[in-house]
Amino acid sequence: MDNEDISVPESLEQPDTAPQPEQEPTPELAKPVRKSTRKPKAAAPYAVVGPGPRDDVVLSKAVPLAQARTRKSLTVHHLQRRLTELGYPEAYADLDGQYGKLTKRAVTQWQDENGYPATGLLDAEQFEAIFEDDPNVNIKLN
Repeated sequence: MDNEDISVPESLEQPDTAPQPEQEPTPELAKPVRKSTRKPKAAAPYAVVGPGPRDDVVLSKAVPLAQARTRKSLTVHHLQRRLTELGYPEAYADLDGQYGKLTKRAVTQWQDENGYPATGLLDAEQFEAIFEDDPNVNIKLN
């Protein structure tokens, strides 16, 4: 009888009891900034509404309907168009110049996917980031 013919039942096999090196606890790292995986469309080549070569978009006018002084805003209209180009079609469904629920939802999704706090309200940095490389607008942060 060869030794090769003898098999040891699993219940009798010895577990590996070699001491394992102690691992250092992993420190908590800051939440990584996520970049949106959406593929933006090119900015509309000519989406200017006013008489000049570009329309002004003003940060202070990019506010939700409940906070707005006027019912419609050219800035919000461009924000809705731009969010749609960036891959957030909810904004297009709300394309009326009013910062309604769907526009706020699109802004919130854009913020979340681009590493910003998802508040639905834009600050100057976010406003500039959304309109970056948009040939149709002049960004005004006042």
